[in-house]
Amino acid sequence: MKTFRIIAAFAVILMLSFQAQARTDGFKKIAGTWEYSAPTAPYPYTSGQIVLMNTDSGLAGELVVDGNHMKASSVSFDNDELIMELEIEYNPVTVKFKLIDGSLVGEANSPDGPVEVKASKVD
Repeated sequence: MKTFRIIAAFAVILMLSFQAQARTDGFKKIAGTWEYSAPTAPYPYTSGQIVLMNTDSGLAGELVVDGNHMKASSVSFDNDELIMELEIEYNPVTVKFKLIDGSLVGEANSPDGPVEVKASKVD
C-alpha cells in the first residue's frame, strides 16, 4: 500500500511537470512584441503594440499605444487562443485572439461594439 502511494505521488508530480513544461513552451511561441492593427477602433487605438512576457507567475501583457503602456489585468494562452483583459479609458475590454499561421487574429469588445484586431510578431 505504501509503495502504491509513493508511485501515485510520483505520477502526479510527473504529470504536473509535463503540463508546466507544455505551458512554458506554449508561452514561448506567443511571448514577444506584436504590432497590431484595428482599423475600426477609435483613434489612437487603431494601431500599436501588444507586448507579451513569460513571467514566474505565468503570462503577462500590456498594450502600447502612442508611448502609453496599459497593463493587462489578465492574460491567458491555451490551445492557440490568447485572451487579454485590460482597462481602456475606464472601460473593461476583453481581446480574444486565435494564433493562425504565426499571426494573431481576433476581436476586442468595446463600448461601441466588436472591433476586429490583427497582429504580427515583431520579435
